[in-house]
Amino acid sequence: MVVNGRPLKRAKRRVTADLHDFLTFPLPSAAGGSGGDFRSSVRSFLARHCRLPPPASSVLSPLAVTSVSLLTWRVTFRIGKGEEEGDGMGRRNGVVEMDVVEEDVRRSRSVYCDQCRVVGWSGHPVCGKRYHFIIRSEINPIPGYHQMCTRCGSLLHMLDSRCVSCKYEMTVEDYEDWAYRQLDDATHLLHGVVHANGYGHLLRVNGREGGSKCLTGCDIMSFWDRLCKMLHVRKVTVMDISKKYGVEYRLLHAVTAGHPWYGDWGYKFGAGSYAVTSDAYKKAVETLSRIPLSFFSPKHDLLGLHCRIQSHCTGPSQTANWRR
Repeated sequence: MVVNGRPLKRAKRRVTADLHDFLTFPLPSAAGGSGGDFRSSVRSFLARHCRLPPPASSVLSPLAVTSVSLLTWRVTFRIGKGEEEGDGMGRRNGVVEMDVVEEDVRRSRSVYCDQCRVVGWSGHPVCGKRYHFIIRSEINPIPGYHQMCTRCGSLLHMLDSRCVSCKYEMTVEDYEDWAYRQLDDATHLLHGVVHANGYGHLLRVNGREGGSKCLTGCDIMSFWDRLCKMLHVRKVTVMDISKKYGVEYRLLHAVTAGHPWYGDWGYKFGAGSYAVTSDAYKKAVETLSRIPLSFFSPKHDLLGLHCRIQSHCTGPSQTANWRR
């Protein structure tokens, strides 16, 4: 077709059009639709949706990617419709990448899982594989671009094997140490680990206040919930150590909704610090639910109210394990 003597250019197709939507993936028909176990489901997921990332953009350094104990995969999602103007809910549409690190436990430096020991799963047999699902912080999208010299602390490019300052030659052990530190990075927007037997742990969830420009904590939790259903994860634990808005806000959520924030996705109280049991937690929430709001006015003795509640039952602690 020609207009004003010039042929019309064919509209370029957006690259994000072929990507799955992070806010809806996987669809309800695919999430837990067919039977199966985690081992076969995660292999199918890696084969259908993931690819091997370029070494320069991997969550691990190039030399660590070639390690016999760590293998990194990547899957890319679009956020919303992929349009620049956003989705009408204050979210900036774009692209988010999730790295899946397959760890060979037999060759790993950490054979035993500390999270399993804390929640009481020490009796489970040690699995040969565990899988880390990581979404890196958008503030530092390539955390592996620089690494630190183990001798003098100078920053090195990830491809440099020799420190310019002290002439120290980086060894394979240095690169592996650096790679495992990337797995423990507290700035990840999402970090969940699942053993080959289907038991897993949610280690990190950071929304907008944790550095995300597009995703909220609810968006990330909903994605993690759908992903676990699709992969047929058997049970997931999370250690709730958040201090967001203080313990008052956390108690208010439990009183109004009947469960903590993680309970919106099926997590239930497992174990608390200082020997707090599930019954004690439920009793504390029920006690707070029966207190009139007038007691919280400034003219009342809040210290006396706190003492009466504490004498009635053991209150919930700041640290608790929740199981799904």
